[in-house]
Amino acid sequence: MIMKIEDNRVTLPKSLSVKYAGKIVEETDTHLTLEGEDEDSFLKIYSPFRGVAKLLLFDNDQWVDAENSSAI
Repeated sequence: MIMKIEDNRVTLPKSLSVKYAGKIVEETDTHLTLEGEDEDSFLKIYSPFRGVAKLLLFDNDQWVDAENSSAI
């Protein structure tokens, strides 16, 4: 699994280098499921080559790409 987004939840492999704010709803040895709660919820995915590769923000009850404000 790469990453899965359903409603206000994001599930991602723990092998990714990330920083996040939000409610953890499930955590296993292999993956993490994060629920967006408010405008302070975010998910930063880091690239080993150039810092932050992708930034997702939780806005208007959905995850959006911070670069272009489009829904994910």
